[in-house]
Amino acid sequence: MHNTSTNLNVHRGDYLAPSDNNSQHDLHMAPPLHSFPERHNVNVHPSGHGYDFTVSHGMNDPPPPSDTYHPVVSHTTHNFQPVMSNDVSHRMNDPPPPSDTYHSVASHSSNKFQPAMSNDVYYFMRPDDSNIPQALSDPMPEVTTKLARGTSRKNKRVSSTRMKFLSSKQIAQESSLTMTQASSSLVFLPPMFLRDFKEDARISMIKALFDENLFPSVDELSVIAKATFDTTVTRFTSQDATHGPELIRWKSGSEAKSCLARLKGVLKEIHGDFEEVAVISWISAYELSLNIWNTRNVMYATRVADLTALLADYLFADKIVEVTMDDGQILSRRTPFAHTAIVDMIEYVMSHKQYSRYISLNTESWIPRLTNAVALAATSCAWSLEKALAGPWSAAGGFQTEANRLRYKSMKSRLNILPMDERTRFNTLLVDMRRALW
Repeated sequence: MHNTSTNLNVHRGDYLAPSDNNSQHDLHMAPPLHSFPERHNVNVHPSGHGYDFTVSHGMNDPPPPSDTYHPVVSHTTHNFQPVMSNDVSHRMNDPPPPSDTYHSVASHSSNKFQPAMSNDVYYFMRPDDSNIPQALSDPMPEVTTKLARGTSRKNKRVSSTRMKFLSSKQIAQESSLTMTQASSSLVFLPPMFLRDFKEDARISMIKALFDENLFPSVDELSVIAKATFDTTVTRFTSQDATHGPELIRWKSGSEAKSCLARLKGVLKEIHGDFEEVAVISWISAYELSLNIWNTRNVMYATRVADLTALLADYLFADKIVEVTMDDGQILSRRTPFAHTAIVDMIEYVMSHKQYSRYISLNTESWIPRLTNAVALAATSCAWSLEKALAGPWSAAGGFQTEANRLRYKSMKSRLNILPMDERTRFNTLLVDMRRALW
């Protein structure tokens, strides 16, 4: 440590410079932000790379706040003395100073100035406004603003995600009880109760279509669906006295209207199952494979002739069997709707699509239901042949058309005008089908 003393003459607006030109430490001072009052003297001695100093104030001056550069300050006199220790003492009546960010401890009895020290430069606060808390200046305000905006957006995203999570959670909790608006009043029904009601109504709708008409018009379909819906409501109301009154009120709500619309959609499901089989089975069912040993023109000409013949005189639906009599005479016997294509379709739809549970083969109602199924199978077979005759790239319509509805109607009407022997053979066909399916 050097014993050379450096006297700093501090005045308002002056620079600080060492008085000894031979000092080993060059002290470069920037213009001070604040200067000492004129009645203070400062003695600074170099110590290593920094300067330890002592600031002396008057006895009646309030203590200044602690700085951030570990100064050691003792306030007893007006003269600066070098301090070689980090120990600091306070008078008994002095309040403890606030701790700074570098854990410095100082004893204060004056608030005239606030020393701030770096390695080689010293700044002093102005004595006349040191009692007022000074806000720290932001060296990079633009960066701080961007950071604040980024944090704000992040908080908004977190808040939004949290709200979405809470909303989904709330919906999941409220789903345990169905609440609908009907006739300006709230209706509360358990989800299990409504699920059973809708499933029962759907099954009743399928049975009603097999009972009455498997290809109704739009108006006829609405009547069947409405009657099925009302019947199901009446049955559930009579069976459940607890939820019956609520179900009657629910019947006039929007959810009930959606349920009624879904009942009408059952017809399309049934048609789709029959249509699916007809589209993929017509070639093998009617033995219409192309003879690849013929020319292309001959192959397609033969197929067109066969399709046209099948669509004439119900040959696509009936089975014609030649029977040789005792006298050698050969007779042709026709069994309506006994063609292999129709029989195979009925088996597939009833067994694999499980429509047999709606036919109720163990009850007396099986005859009209199975008869309607046969008529729909014949209609779908005729439609698939017409579509094949028009060609795979033709603009042929779908299955649910007015033409197919009229064809289905003609299939059922035909049964009423069959000759007695053919009607008998058809009834025998139904019994054989029931035995095979049951």
